Amino acid sequence: MQPGKICNMKAACFLSIICGLLCVAQGITPLSDRADGLSSPALSPDGTTLAYDAVGPDYSIWIDVRPLSGGKAVHFAGWQDNGGPNSPRWSRDGKQIAFLRFYCHSCNHKLFVKDFPNGPEKLLGEVCGGTPSWTPDGRLLIATELAGKNAGWDPCRVVLVPLDGGPRVRLAKDGDELALTADGKRLAYAVGNAVKTVHLDVNYRFADAPVEIAKEPHAISSLHWSGDGHTLVYQVWNYTKAVTDGVARLIHPGTLIGISQILADGSALGTEERGSTALWRVDLKAAQQVPERVRSIPWTDEDVSISPDGQWLAFATARNGPMQIWVSRMDGSNARVLVPAIPPFERYGDNTMVDGVSWSPDGKSIAMETSPGIGHGVTDARIFIIPSAGGRLRKLVDCGLTGRAPTWTEDGRALYTVKYSEDYKDSYFLADIATGSLIPIANEEVPKLPLVPLPEGSGPPHVAQGGRFLYYEVQLDRKPRLVKVEGLVPK
Repeated sequence: MQPGKICNMKAACFLSIICGLLCVAQGITPLSDRADGLSSPALSPDGTTLAYDAVGPDYSIWIDVRPLSGGKAVHFAGWQDNGGPNSPRWSRDGKQIAFLRFYCHSCNHKLFVKDFPNGPEKLLGEVCGGTPSWTPDGRLLIATELAGKNAGWDPCRVVLVPLDGGPRVRLAKDGDELALTADGKRLAYAVGNAVKTVHLDVNYRFADAPVEIAKEPHAISSLHWSGDGHTLVYQVWNYTKAVTDGVARLIHPGTLIGISQILADGSALGTEERGSTALWRVDLKAAQQVPERVRSIPWTDEDVSISPDGQWLAFATARNGPMQIWVSRMDGSNARVLVPAIPPFERYGDNTMVDGVSWSPDGKSIAMETSPGIGHGVTDARIFIIPSAGGRLRKLVDCGLTGRAPTWTEDGRALYTVKYSEDYKDSYFLADIATGSLIPIANEEVPKLPLVPLPEGSGPPHVAQGGRFLYYEVQLDRKPRLVKVEGLVPK
């Protein structure tokens, strides 16, 4: 498979996770009908007007506003010079909205401010992609700007951006996402996978040294303060945590939600990203190959693989926060952690994703492919082996990215793998389980899956139970919708 054709959606996802040290009962209220391209909802300070991103069928991007209670949406900022507006944020008095324009993957974003409901747009210069925060007096925005010249590669830093066009003030030498408390006295910002907080003086400069309050295996994707400033909620790409008085806990919103705002009452606004997922199979030896639904899959789980005897599942899951590999019975009982932590890619930091798991033909071992989730063009991947009963995780081989579960030979002595040259040409090998040595093979020797039509949205299929069943996952109703989550943060 050519790496340029691999589409790995897991890195873009803003996800959440089940209960940790504390669970709070939540109710989810839709703010929109399910429709493509709605995200990043932000509520005006008076609680009456909702602003959000919208995407059209032609992939044009704009910002709409409408009453929170429902009604006709009105365009607030539209597509301009091939730049799509996104991430609206209200000023504290509700008279202005700040937003970003995104022009291309290799470009800086640009920061704009516009009077509500219909004023001229004011350009405040280039910034990184982190969502800006308003100061309480409305004179400044705290944002991140590129510290070097190469967007997407050079680090970003935290700066004060005056609305009057004056010079910017650098606050921190590095920083990605950020959030300011409602009173403007405390700033949180992320540096890769670390979260820092710092007190600010009356001029919004650092009043003391920043303190690291959390560190995760993956980069922080968003930061949000509660209304009283006592709780900081942050998201990684597959789970959500809250820190109150130095104590961190997992948050359980009950579904996959990208949070965009915490309201004063402790509820949150966000985008529900995914519908239900189910495991299906096709009997390849039946006279008619009719799909059969096996069971539903919890929203925390993915990359499900069935043991050769059809009795066990192996899967990647975010049930405990950072991604792990678990094993359970087919019905979900007897669940246990098999791999408690996914080994990082040192050259890319800790940004590691699981692309798939698979059982050996005798059911005694499980293989796992991992890759760095850093974007298009990166073909690095690795295959690990671990006994299915538990034991030491062993790296078998460095290989090329396939975006799917490793494929075993029939005798279970080797795994098929691939490597890519600098010009992305692929070469296939057998990786010996005992030694990790690579034996070159022809492309034609790699097993091909049966040609069974699968529904749209299906995950990579795999064959189990002596080649009888083709198993695959299907994600249904994936259209995003805007939602309000009650009780996300305790009052």
